[in-house]
Amino acid sequence: MRTSFLLILICSLVCLSCSEKGQLKNEGLTYLDFQQKLGMGMDYNALKSTFGNPLKDAGSGIHIYVYKLVDLSEIWIGYVDHILYARHMDRNQQLLENVRFLNSTAMITGPDVRMCACCGGWFILISGISYEFDTLPAGSSLDLQQAKFPLTVEIDWQLSDLTGCPNNKILLQRIAAASN
Repeated sequence: MRTSFLLILICSLVCLSCSEKGQLKNEGLTYLDFQQKLGMGMDYNALKSTFGNPLKDAGSGIHIYVYKLVDLSEIWIGYVDHILYARHMDRNQQLLENVRFLNSTAMITGPDVRMCACCGGWFILISGISYEFDTLPAGSSLDLQQAKFPLTVEIDWQLSDLTGCPNNKILLQRIAAASN
């Protein structure tokens, strides 16, 4: 009887540890975890396997997956059939900043020559989603006036906090031509 109990307990522990392989525990999540592991191309299953189940889905019309961080702030991930945004929110549900995505491969497809209040800059494709950016980060050696498009680049970026413009404006923190 005692041997059977120990065998069941060991099997249960092995199954539990295998099911968490590669998964971060919800109670230990940090902002850095999301910066390093969140990708705009992730689907819901990839979110769950990387970060665990969200604390709740606060959305109405779209999913807003909420993850509580160790400092009691939250990550809100807006999702339909792809990630629309990822926001770092304080304890009072006020925006701290949009999550920064590190080491993304992207393709600058060309200048934005449209004439409107939110237009201008360049179009950039990240994980199959088209965004726009206005300026290169300080110290960038790229010359987009002379570049041949499409141009593959490595970037660190986040969604812009501009209000009134569509959610497809981004800010670049780092950019470099991708090595082939």
